[in-house]
Amino acid sequence: ILLLTIESLIWINLAIPYFAGETIQYIGYLIISAIMLGATVDYTIILTRSYLDKRRVQPKRQAITEAISRSAITILTSATILTLCGAFIGLISSNGVIASLGTLIGRGAFIAALNTFLLLPMLFMIFDRVIEKTTLGTHFYKQPYKQPLEEKAGR
Repeated sequence: ILLLTIESLIWINLAIPYFAGETIQYIGYLIISAIMLGATVDYTIILTRSYLDKRRVQPKRQAITEAISRSAITILTSATILTLCGAFIGLISSNGVIASLGTLIGRGAFIAALNTFLLLPMLFMIFDRVIEKTTLGTHFYKQPYKQPLEEKAGR
């Protein structure tokens, strides 16, 4: 699940210049892939760790809501710095390659934050049972069993 979000971010970030008709230097591709991989891995690890901690004691919807609120400041601080610095470099650099790298980094950090807050929580909700079964030592919170009304009335 994490790999899907990380790779989708890199593909989206590199697809935008392609569809806009811009060229990217090969070194730009390597640098962007490395920086975006590192940033996105950090963001997804922070949110995932928080989600798994909360999921042990809460239902999945409540766990993801609290995980997002708990990790938002950390992720947004890093993403904002990368986005603003990348955009600033893209705007002020007179060297085309450096300007292109700055723009790609800024846009990539923004997409990474969106991806982490929008796509990853949805994947956690959809694949909650798969995550529990495939994560070693994970025991998620189970809802208490509620008796149907017919059984309660029949007693």
